[in-house]
Amino acid sequence: MPRLSDSGPQQIYVNYLVDIHKHYDKFGQGQRRMQFEGSVRAAAQAARLFPPRIGWGDGGGFFRYTDWYLELDNSAVTMDIRNAPIRSWLYYSTMPFHELRHCEQFFMMAQAMLTGGAAIPTGPRGRGVMPFGTIKNRGDAITKMGYPMHIVVRADQTKASLRQDELTQVRAWVDSVFGRGGRARGQTLTHLSKGGKHMNPYINLPEEADAWAVERAVSRAVRGRISELATDDAMLGLRSLFGD
Repeated sequence: MPRLSDSGPQQIYVNYLVDIHKHYDKFGQGQRRMQFEGSVRAAAQAARLFPPRIGWGDGGGFFRYTDWYLELDNSAVTMDIRNAPIRSWLYYSTMPFHELRHCEQFFMMAQAMLTGGAAIPTGPRGRGVMPFGTIKNRGDAITKMGYPMHIVVRADQTKASLRQDELTQVRAWVDSVFGRGGRARGQTLTHLSKGGKHMNPYINLPEEADAWAVERAVSRAVRGRISELATDDAMLGLRSLFGD
């Protein structure tokens, strides 16, 4: 099964972003939003991922697995990109792919726990949300962890698609989010929410390191395509100027 870490789904998202950037001034904010939402859904479909519900806000963007919700940041569609560094727009326009990768991570974690490829944590952790005692039904246990029932059902239907070579990484995510690493993760996120300036502990969380790597790949591809288009436009302008 293709993943968001693969070139196929990434290229689909890149194509959307290049088109949005090219027609940014022509599109109104509403149309820009529609294009961004379309890019997320198209990438999710390419990765055969159950698409999240999409909303907009001003908090930088996030994914919440308990109601399968992905929020995009308004800056991606309100920024004056002609008077802002390209890296600023790239940050906000590629963040949805970063958050969509988190969505995929949670789906893969559910698949792994359903197959037994990753153990379901049963002891207490930082937020005290884990089930306790013997696991009699994996689906029920995962639902108690906060997963929506329809996502558990879909993960169970597609769990055979999880590859053996993915399990080591997925187990690290499970441990970081739900298991022994949960307390440290919670402390790291709390530190950031209070204005902490040390980003390394956050970036080095297994699930974040993965999502940032995927986002950087997309950002580099978009920047390269935009630079190529700018060069092509400049060459066309010169040819027109000199009658070539």
